[in-house]
Amino acid sequence: MPPTRNPFNLLAYLLFRVRRGLEDIEQAGQPPRWLRMARLGPQVTAPNPPAMANGVASVVKAFTTSLNWMAEATLDLRELLITTDAAKATAEAAMRLLRTSSSPEFVNGLKNILPASAVAELQSIASSVDGVLADIENILTYIPEPDDVNRMAHELYRLLCVVQRPVPYGADGVSFDLAEIRPDTLDHVDVANTGKIRLINWALDAKTTTRGLGTDEADSQDLYRLGTRRLWQTTNDKLPQRSIGQFNFGARTETIFNFDFDHSIPPDPALEAHQNTRQDIVELWDLLEKHDYIDPAVPQGSADRLAATAQYTPALTALVRKFQVINGLPVTGWPDNDTLNRLLHLDYGAKTLTRAIPYIPAMDPAPLVNGNTSNKAPDAFDDEVKGGFLPF
Repeated sequence: MPPTRNPFNLLAYLLFRVRRGLEDIEQAGQPPRWLRMARLGPQVTAPNPPAMANGVASVVKAFTTSLNWMAEATLDLRELLITTDAAKATAEAAMRLLRTSSSPEFVNGLKNILPASAVAELQSIASSVDGVLADIENILTYIPEPDDVNRMAHELYRLLCVVQRPVPYGADGVSFDLAEIRPDTLDHVDVANTGKIRLINWALDAKTTTRGLGTDEADSQDLYRLGTRRLWQTTNDKLPQRSIGQFNFGARTETIFNFDFDHSIPPDPALEAHQNTRQDIVELWDLLEKHDYIDPAVPQGSADRLAATAQYTPALTALVRKFQVINGLPVTGWPDNDTLNRLLHLDYGAKTLTRAIPYIPAMDPAPLVNGNTSNKAPDAFDDEVKGGFLPF
């Protein structure tokens, strides 16, 4: 344990130990803990799951919720430290983060996710943090250092990030190589580098919730499938129809998730969200809308909206481009790793948390020429190189 009573230094260390506890191999020949937890997926999704599997799944879901609240509080802290010296506002954000770290959901998650050898130390850290909460009038003596907040942001990124396989480009360096990414392509997620909490939730067919969305940062979005396959503007039959995430350990290949995106099955509002086979596209629409990137032509009724948002249309491409331009990302028109993570308040390049910028009319890239977010004419747009605009 770090030799300090600063709770934020302790929290940064705690999150580091959580990640290492999930990723490290404790004994030779034994798979890492995250993989052993992911193996419960088939049991949890079975018609009559065993009580033990259900219990672990419930703990993981609660722990994930705590991490998402911690990510939101960490973003608030970072912004307050940079933009204001208002001690009361900083203290309130700090208290929110500390309360989450000592909550039953978070502490129970530590007990179930980490090896027994680490639990005693980390419970001691949680108790130290809780002791600070009891002394609320002195919280201003525990204002976090920027380095502590940055370390927490890095560890939260590593636990929650989504990393997809590179997109295969054709010989022209602009268009997709459709011989390499076909409807029957199965491998889309870089399992080794994707956050292990994200992977465990996919394995358990559970949601993660991204918070602090929109201009007032009051919205949230539940996500089940976004990021599990590569998407771009085309008809549903040309997109990959299945995504299988696998991890090799020793001589064994483990299947972490196996998601069906069969285009022939129409979306059904009567189904649960994760049962719809175009759910990742729907979630992309929904997440952009929560960030205030809205297409007014999309109907708001549940059935009509689901039908309209279950396809990757030129309108969706235009919204993605607006998001990319306003957030200073490469303008591709599809959710690459930079864009996908930024939508989740994650920074793929810097490996940290970065709040996504919601739609700001004054920053809207205009005029739009055939959906192009630059001011170039259509013939110039056609000649754009990879990384500038939509690659097809």
